[in-house]
Amino acid sequence: MERLLVSHSCSSSYPKDVESKQQKQVEEFYRMNHIDQTYKFVKKMRDEYKKLNKPEMNIWECCELIKEVVDDSDRDLDEPQIVHLLQIAEAIRKDYPNED
Repeated sequence: MERLLVSHSCSSSYPKDVESKQQKQVEEFYRMNHIDQTYKFVKKMRDEYKKLNKPEMNIWECCELIKEVVDDSDRDLDEPQIVHLLQIAEAIRKDYPNED
């Protein structure tokens, strides 16, 4: 299996043992995702989600749900995921100022 490398801009600010443990967690996460990407699994997920029987919510309610997410590949766990979401949204808005 090809080794997946995950790069973070802040990697030099973490001790090597933390970085190593995190790298292993990230690799395992991606390994399991690749294992699960079978035709049978994808068909099952499509059948489940095309029912459209999930809750309806506005965009902010959806963003609020991200507070419950723990991203094992994220080195900055001091900030909630919604902060990362807003940082990314602002960066995209800055890069594409004329897009809605």
